[in-house]
Amino acid sequence: MGGGRIVSVATSRERLGTSHYARKLYATLGVELLRTEQPLGNLVKTVRQKQPLLCHLQFEYRAFGGAVRTLLSLPLFVSRVSQQCPVVVTFHGVVARDSGARLWDRLSFRVFRTMVRRTAHSASRTVVLSERMRSELAASYGLDNVTVIPMGCDPAPPQRPKPEKPYLLFFGFLRPSKGILELLDAYATIASEFPDLGLVIAGAPAKRQESAFVVALNDALARHPFRDRITLRNEFISYAEKGLLVQGAALIVLPYKDRFVEISGVVHDVASCGTPILCSDVPRFDELVDEVEALHVPPTPASIATGIRRVLTDARLRTQLASGLNQLAARESWDRIGQSHVELYRATLSAIGPPRDGPKG
Repeated sequence: MGGGRIVSVATSRERLGTSHYARKLYATLGVELLRTEQPLGNLVKTVRQKQPLLCHLQFEYRAFGGAVRTLLSLPLFVSRVSQQCPVVVTFHGVVARDSGARLWDRLSFRVFRTMVRRTAHSASRTVVLSERMRSELAASYGLDNVTVIPMGCDPAPPQRPKPEKPYLLFFGFLRPSKGILELLDAYATIASEFPDLGLVIAGAPAKRQESAFVVALNDALARHPFRDRITLRNEFISYAEKGLLVQGAALIVLPYKDRFVEISGVVHDVASCGTPILCSDVPRFDELVDEVEALHVPPTPASIATGIRRVLTDARLRTQLASGLNQLAARESWDRIGQSHVELYRATLSAIGPPRDGPKG
């Protein structure tokens, strides 16, 4: 990829998955990355001064700061920069029409849809990370010309021996919508059947206001009948340590309850480890083929418990899930995802007339 000819813009906040995504993708491509955490006028000016052939914005709900500021900044940034060069926008999440029943949810959807449609009008290309996201933009937003490029998967870490005692693993942000309390109830149901099976909950709140959930989680742990077999690691886990946790786990359990149309960065971080995954049947896991790349269950304690029991007692299913995840990781490696972006950039630039020295793959 030609040096500074392509410029990407993304958040640099450590605890946002989009930040990790951008660093991995553009390390592969050698593309310059500018942070969104600066005044919008300064960001637009910086992009223009670099005179790129193309600008690529990685959008997530708080890319430019708070949610309201981000939604206002999104179409403004794209319309200004697009006056100089083509702009590609990747959406890392889509607010669905049925994401919530409250009045605030309905209003949020309408505002988000308006801003996304305005942005897409100015952008040369709109990109999402899954087919479910593309279908949502078509059905609820009226946007048909949308490209799907999946999230990349990390390479497999060095193999390490399994621990003496198996454990279930939840990894991610600690918040009510992740189904952690339901997982605790499910574990209480099946723990006596698997006397050596532990449970590890690893992660931290994404926002300061979510710290109250950690208090509730600790209260639930204090009352849990198998408290001595549960480990809560309320901390930000490094990528290296995440790999160790995942490799040592018998099963990853992701019983999320939210209805946002997104994809799970956790899945792509750990797919190459081949550790079986049990996840809920919500939109963000639609990309995973049921009983091939993950086992899907409703996010209720009874269903989670049944799913855990099934995976732990069915060796054939465990092998099938591990194989499916390994194939997913190979199919969607960062090198392959990077090449898909090179092809996207070339197609975008060719649509306006190829420059004398376009992007090189």
